[in-house]
Formats: sequence, C-alpha cells, structure tokens
Amino acid sequence: PGVKCYSIYPSRRQTNPEDDNTFRVFHIDHDIPICESVSPNSSFRWHSMNDAEFTAYRKRQENEICEFMDEIEKREGKEFDFLISHHAFTNAMTGAQIVERRHREGKTKIRHFNFVHGTALKMFIKEKEKDPEYPLRFLPIAQGHGVFNSLDGCCGIWVNSEDYINKFLDCFPTYPKERCIFSRIGVNQNVFCPKGTT
Repeated sequence: PGVKCYSIYPSRRQTNPEDDNTFRVFHIDHDIPICESVSPNSSFRWHSMNDAEFTAYRKRQENEICEFMDEIEKREGKEFDFLISHHAFTNAMTGAQIVERRHREGKTKIRHFNFVHGTALKMFIKEKEKDPEYPLRFLPIAQGHGVFNSLDGCCGIWVNSEDYINKFLDCFPTYPKERCIFSRIGVNQNVFCPKGTT
C-alpha cells in the first residue's frame, strides 16, 4: 500500500498514453540501441553511434527522465525513494547521473539500483576479449563513469544468472560483491498461483 511505480522507456513507434500518467516514452528516431549483434527488435547497435551521438543520447535521456520525475513529484507532493535502471550500461550511467543531479538540487532521499541483464555484460566481455565486432570502447566509458566503482553510483545490483555476478565483478572489480544479488527470472509460484476461489 502507498507504493507507486513510474517508468520511462525508449521507442520510435509508441507515443505517450493519454489515459495513464505512470509511464512516458523516450522518443527516438531509430530502433532501440542494442549491445548485441542481432536482435528481433533492433539492428541498431551502440557501436554504430559516434561519440557526439552517444553523448547527446545520454544527456537527452537524463534531462527527459528528470523532467518526468519533477512532474510526478510536484503532482504527488513527495520525492522519489528509488530509481531502478535496467542494463549495466547507458541506463545505469544515466541513473547515477540523475541521482547526483538531484542530490545537488537538495533531493537526497533517492537511491539508485540496477538490474544487470546479460546483453550489456556480454558486450563488455566481448570488448575485453578483443572480439573484432566489439572494439574496446564502452567498457572503459562505463568504468571511467564510475557508476559501478562504489555504492555512490549504484546502491545494489540484481543479476538474472548466478554466473553474472563474477562476470560483472570482473568488469567492475571495485564494486562490493555483497551488493550483487542473484534474482531468478519469472514469478514466485507460491504467491501467484490458483487459490481455489473465483
């Protein structure tokens, strides 16, 4: 009770809903950027962006998320407690920047957590392995950004595969291992199950 969740996500096709103010579309003029080579949803890879495009994307993402959060806080009359980003890449870096920006504005309540999916992690590993399709570019950016250098940028991470913890820590060795949690994909069938009622 009393908990509300809001979301913003990228799309070039979808529009903001007129009847639901809990989510917003981050409009882009290309497919959703992806870390891997092939996806059923997109063929637009992060590696195809030049540095200026990459920087502009992240700054616009930060600004639009902050504007959305400001609108919500004004409407609700309270500050956000948590920001949860998905993927250990641009969204995580943007999440850390948002927390830092809001702290500068005096909004110090918010804490950032990240759900590490495999795609960005696999991209970082391929960069480290010198895969010719993945020139070493984004792992150094993420490491230099500092989102996963300590708990300052991200208070905790969840992974959806147990082996991702060590793979993540191999990419970000200063991040505290005790703040890396394995969380199974799916639903808790002890909670979400038929109860014999209609």
